[in-house]
Amino acid sequence: MYLELFTGFGAMYAFTYAIGSNWDYRLILLVPTLPHVLEIARSSSHRAWAVVYICLVILAENTVGFAQYGGTPAGHLVTFACF
Repeated sequence: MYLELFTGFGAMYAFTYAIGSNWDYRLILLVPTLPHVLEIARSSSHRAWAVVYICLVILAENTVGFAQYGGTPAGHLVTFACF
């Protein structure tokens, strides 16, 4: 079930990232991918990639504070890395 959620919502995120310019709403599509990635982080040899993905999602979801410190390009890089 987690793999299906990851695949479905990950595909929707990639599609909206490639087509749309409104990144505020598409980041919510990354939240349902987290249960599958947490399972990967617990039991797989890809643990490092899973932890990096989780960190990127957390940073991407909280990029509002980046603008106050001139970190808007960093926020864009984080969302691009998630893509």
